[in-house]
Amino acid sequence: LYLAFQDLKHFSCLQFINAIEEGIRLDSLIILGDRRLDTTLRRLANTIVFHTNPRKLLQADRMITLKLKARIPELSQLEEDLKLQKRGLSNKELALLVERMKTKETTIDIMKEIQRAAPELYQALVGERDLIMARGMNASFS
Repeated sequence: LYLAFQDLKHFSCLQFINAIEEGIRLDSLIILGDRRLDTTLRRLANTIVFHTNPRKLLQADRMITLKLKARIPELSQLEEDLKLQKRGLSNKELALLVERMKTKETTIDIMKEIQRAAPELYQALVGERDLIMARGMNASFS
């Protein structure tokens, strides 16, 4: 899966880039409220090494997988096909899968499982980011 993401040539950044370009085109105020990437990565590494139970995280991964398979029925068939053919996801398959996963319900399910299994990891991924963004917006508009 990770190799397939790499093959998409920065697919994960495309939506962000499109949003920035559209904001510039509309002459909009653009607020980037998140902290530096290196700070987040250091925080995540520390959290994973010192505050995360790998067994609980693996259990959360299994629960997330089960929920995804229930929500996206063709995922099980795709998994079987990939195993039989001993290949990775194509760019088209990955893009389709990512689009199917990008629902509010799926995001909530994933975040709940991570929060339950690894609260410190959830805090580093989501809670701190939200707090920093809120502070940035408050500072920008006060």
